[in-house]
Amino acid sequence: MIRSDNHIFAGMQRDTSVSKHQAQFLVDALNIRLTARDDKTSLSMTNEKGTKLLSFLFKEYNNSTGTWSSQSNVSLEGVYIGHCVLNEYLILFTYIDSSNSAIYRINLKTINNNSYIATRLYKGDLGFDRSFPIETVASYENAFIQKVYWTDNKNQPRVINIAPDKDALISSYTKYSFDFSPVLALNESVTVSKKYSGGSFASGVIQYAITYYNKYGHETPVVIVTPLYYVSPFGRGGSPEEICNNSFVINITGVDNNFEYLRIYSIHRTSKWHPYM
Repeated sequence: MIRSDNHIFAGMQRDTSVSKHQAQFLVDALNIRLTARDDKTSLSMTNEKGTKLLSFLFKEYNNSTGTWSSQSNVSLEGVYIGHCVLNEYLILFTYIDSSNSAIYRINLKTINNNSYIATRLYKGDLGFDRSFPIETVASYENAFIQKVYWTDNKNQPRVINIAPDKDALISSYTKYSFDFSPVLALNESVTVSKKYSGGSFASGVIQYAITYYNKYGHETPVVIVTPLYYVSPFGRGGSPEEICNNSFVINITGVDNNFEYLRIYSIHRTSKWHPYM
């Protein structure tokens, strides 16, 4: 059976003692709000969730020592400018000052000595501004891919994978690590040497293209493409039906360490093609 209680109050009166207070007046009004819809006000009140003081067991990765440290009963640094709830995690975005912002992950289900476990995923210059609040979208794919997309209408859209198995990368994050279009250092240098043993290719030409990517994340555009190298026997060209025992040794320097992995694409052509031929 559904029970409904209606309470109609004539106003608020705090000038009389509680023992002489009239029932049609409120003494105080906490965690309630007037219900309004567009330009119409029903003059009714609905419950409003209140605030709660939380204590945190704060975890942070120390770049200099390469270890995790924990502190109890600490306050999270910065001014709140946005959040996202994804399963048992609360992701907080805070503004500290003009050159520092922070992203925190708070586990809402795991409590240690009455403290919620808070992990700082990043602290640095993300260009946050208190005048530009953050809007977020959560995407859960699996235990290893739990992404939070955010935008503040000032910087380009960004994304972070907040899955716990990504914590090992916290020390390598930069302010560009979360961009949809990451900034590339472009300091790579590639040399390719051909050998006449070890491989099995059809006669033609081959070249290599290089990209970067993060596990369970996005991949960059091609950062460098090598020249064409002939696939042929020693001292002569190969026939179209011939298989050549060539192999190619690739040496790469100046690798961009802002990414987890480097991917090499092999582009093999059995004839030299031109769009106007």
